[in-house]
Amino acid sequence: MRDIIAEYTTGTRDFRGAYLSGANLRGANLRGANLRGAYLYGADLSGANLRGADLRGAYLSGADLSGANLRGADLGNQWIIQGGTRADGYQFMLTNFTNEGVRVKAGCRNFTWDEAIAHWTTTRPIGSGALADETHTILAYLWDLSAIRGLSWENNLSWEKTYHGRINYHGRITNV
Repeated sequence: MRDIIAEYTTGTRDFRGAYLSGANLRGANLRGANLRGAYLYGADLSGANLRGADLRGAYLSGADLSGANLRGADLGNQWIIQGGTRADGYQFMLTNFTNEGVRVKAGCRNFTWDEAIAHWTTTRPIGSGALADETHTILAYLWDLSAIRGLSWENNLSWEKTYHGRINYHGRITNV
């Protein structure tokens, strides 16, 4: 078995295919690391520097990437859209990882798009307060940015049913 800690401390940045499930890599400097095909299920990568890292084929389902620097990282067919942070500190992301599909992540929440819409339209209806308005504006931003970037995924029907006529293209809440 590879000694990942020894390799890391000696400056090795080649972790191709490494099994790092549940690893605590919070704040790790993995700039330019080769993590191609690494198994990172449930790994804590919060605040990690992954700038320029090769994450093609890496299994990122359940990994915590909040606050991670992913600038220039190669995710292959996987993608992440960083959303805004609500006034209460919840940071939103829209992700599409191998074997996980498109997910909305905010704080401890990890929903499919349909689950996210159902949750926040029930718990924070549009117009019911500042956090509700922030939430729906962030969701609209995530949706719009995925469309602008040409990222394809299903579930458009839920968005149309939930938001049609209530949020315009720029995520501004409008009266119905």
